Amino acid sequence: MSTTINHKNFIYLEGQAVVFGYVPKVACTNWKFALRRIQGFTNYQDFEIAHDRKRSGLRFLDPLDTNDARILESPEIKKIAFVRNPYSRVLSAYLNKVDRFNKSRDSLTAGDHWSDVYNNILAFANDQYHHRSIGRVFQRALKITRKRRNSSNVNFSTFLMWLKDPRTPQHLAQNEHWAPQCQILHYPRFKMDFIGRFENLSYDASVALNMMGAKFEFSRSNAAGHQTTNATSSLDKYYGKKETFLVNDLFNSDFKAFGYDRMIVST
Repeated sequence: MSTTINHKNFIYLEGQAVVFGYVPKVACTNWKFALRRIQGFTNYQDFEIAHDRKRSGLRFLDPLDTNDARILESPEIKKIAFVRNPYSRVLSAYLNKVDRFNKSRDSLTAGDHWSDVYNNILAFANDQYHHRSIGRVFQRALKITRKRRNSSNVNFSTFLMWLKDPRTPQHLAQNEHWAPQCQILHYPRFKMDFIGRFENLSYDASVALNMMGAKFEFSRSNAAGHQTTNATSSLDKYYGKKETFLVNDLFNSDFKAFGYDRMIVST
């Protein structure tokens, strides 16, 4: 994946002199609730409003804007972000945004962004692209996919190969739900004062909220309209040698930057 897409995932709390870098699939919804609560919105738990940039009341920063970049680079402004193990994060994205179409075929006619994503992956699986450049491991995997294509389902390995293929449209391959976290956070260009982990959310969230001057505890309760995927507990079900190899390659920068251990791939 190239880095030409500009992810604008920074929220500026001017009164607290804090910038929060949010990453989808890393308790993103709950963090937006918390940030809106800090800013005094009584409807802070409204799912639709919290994810609407125009209506949320949150101040989003553009890293390519000169003035916003100054805020992000200022040593006077605290920068906070949360990250997640790449294995569970990309699986969570697959289960939430792709696999649901495997289970509900009627929704493919909706013509929205996610149905377009799914149909693009189906086209990939059904040889609408040329795959000569992706190597023997991927060629073998594609042969398996072709044998199963009559089922018209997109499995996890096909999704990862679609992310890997250079012919996948950039705006789809670099969607914020599965783009590398380094790319989303423009890291290490912007230095973070605190990087919490999804795996340590209970403790790390309290540290972050204290840095923001919040007087409440972080809530992990599910919002209406928000579905959990239980990806962390499903790794064994979805990961084999091929999937591990692909994720290690796709998210190499995240493993290095945030110190997550890689699963061993035997040769």
